[in-house]
Amino acid sequence: MTGPQKIAAAYVGHDGAAGPQLRYWTLAEAQSDPELMKPPVPVVAPLAYAGRATALSAREKIGKSTLTAVVVALLTHGRAFFDGDAPDACPVLWYAVDEPLADAVRRLTRDGAHPARVHVCEERPTPAEVDAKVRQTGARLVVIDTLSELWRGHVKDEKDPGQVAGFLR
Repeated sequence: MTGPQKIAAAYVGHDGAAGPQLRYWTLAEAQSDPELMKPPVPVVAPLAYAGRATALSAREKIGKSTLTAVVVALLTHGRAFFDGDAPDACPVLWYAVDEPLADAVRRLTRDGAHPARVHVCEERPTPAEVDAKVRQTGARLVVIDTLSELWRGHVKDEKDPGQVAGFLR
């Protein structure tokens, strides 16, 4: 068989019922797949990578939104936050679902975000609405401030990784 061999295995639970089919790769097989060996594309290295989710987590009023606004301001002008290559300037979506829209606008303005490259919204979007706006604007970064407010009513236990992961997909 050419290319990585995908090995299927069945899991049998304690009650004897078959579980989901799992695929296993040997490390050698995985290493031979060029797609798996490509590093992720940075949007804001080392914080955010294309196609991946990043969560900034800390107690309230620590400065998560302030830090993120500075990163957004730099990104919209094509300037690096950390040492290294400057990213291409790009659009950003900012969903201010946990604060007054005016607070987000003032913060982004104060930090010098490019006014034509930041798209702000105070409504809770559905995943389909976020996807449509990303496609329309070409945004490379989506900020949802705050995630817990976004998933309110959809996730009953935010400490349950299964519920959280299901919502984020």
